[in-house]
Amino acid sequence: MHSKTNFLLIISSLILAGCGVETATPNTTLPEFVTATLPPTATPFATHTPLPPTAAPTTAPITGRTTTEVNLRQGTSTASPSLGTIPAFSNILITGKDASGLWVQVTFNGSTGWVRADYVLADDATAEIPVLGAEAVNGFGFRGVVLRGVNIRSGPGTNFDSLGLLNQNDVVPVTGRDSSGGWFQVEYQDGTGWIAAEFLQVENVEAIPVVNADPQVSEPSEVTPQAEVSSPLQITQLDHDSQNAPLAVFTLGENIGKVLFHGDVSAPAGDTEDWLGFSGNSKEAVIQILCSTGSPHVELIKPDKTLEILLSECNTTNTIPLVPGQAYLLKISTSLSSEFTHTKYQIKLESVFP
Repeated sequence: MHSKTNFLLIISSLILAGCGVETATPNTTLPEFVTATLPPTATPFATHTPLPPTAAPTTAPITGRTTTEVNLRQGTSTASPSLGTIPAFSNILITGKDASGLWVQVTFNGSTGWVRADYVLADDATAEIPVLGAEAVNGFGFRGVVLRGVNIRSGPGTNFDSLGLLNQNDVVPVTGRDSSGGWFQVEYQDGTGWIAAEFLQVENVEAIPVVNADPQVSEPSEVTPQAEVSSPLQITQLDHDSQNAPLAVFTLGENIGKVLFHGDVSAPAGDTEDWLGFSGNSKEAVIQILCSTGSPHVELIKPDKTLEILLSECNTTNTIPLVPGQAYLLKISTSLSSEFTHTKYQIKLESVFP
């Protein structure tokens, strides 16, 4: 009986084990939902490949031509070294302009430089000439436009020596100002010089740094100069101007009714003549000739190409009729002589309105 009972128990155990029935249920509370989580897999980051630098936008050069013989300048002023002359009606490529629009950058025969914008015509009058920033033009962040012909001085005052001349519509780099605000320091040739503030139009004046320079009391800019002692061997530097490419061009009007130009010539060596151009919208103009050394010879060339010899003794005044809007030329030279002569002069132009 016991062996039969034991046999039945063994058979029952084997059946239960084969069916995988658990004899005890663990007391564990399972979550309502079970989210399967995959083992973390390292995701490789995209390798950063530097993009090539974005090319600066370029504008194709604009074809054009000169309207007269003109100097190709290294910079945007008539005091800047000349790279040569471009003949009248020459084909050029216009590559840019300064912010004032008074000068354009051109390429001619493989040389790139600056010429006055009013001596250039673009073949496509509607083409937009790109503006070059001040840094691209001259390496400085500030610039000034010369309002009329003026001496550039070695210091901030009329008592300082003149280093040369700047002319109306020259655009020059401004590197500083004096503490009085009456003078600006500008880049000139291989150094710096000073221009009276009344002759220079400058933007953002307050941002221009003050340069340590003691200003001197200045006399009014438009006065008859006192006699100066000049060396008899003072040979003037060639400025390469001509009848077709004047040294300076002035436009007289109600806003600028008076200009004063300082210059000098010497002969038989040096620069023997200066050419000045002017026009106006009045019916008459007064030409006053002032000199500190020598006595210049002054000729007036009218729009119809006729020539008039002006009274050119020191401190003489000539009144001439004007055709409004027409171009006039002044030729200033030394008196003919076999001996060396040096003439330092000033030409004062003034509109006469009724």
